[in-house]
Amino acid sequence: MNENETLTREEKLAECHRLKTKLLKRYHDYKEELEYAMDDIEEGMIREKREKLAGQIKALSAKITELTAEESST
Repeated sequence: MNENETLTREEKLAECHRLKTKLLKRYHDYKEELEYAMDDIEEGMIREKREKLAGQIKALSAKITELTAEESST
């Protein structure tokens, strides 16, 4: 493996961590919005957004685990 592949993997890992942090913040912000939802419709919309974010966060976590495992195996 050459140095460019390692750098690329490290950059991907860093980008995944940044994106995950951003999504987690948004997920927690929606929790606060959920507390102030005016009706069931608004609450349902916020819950749907949170569920979608949860899926994205899980996918990123899997990607981070994969990249970390690749890094460890080299």
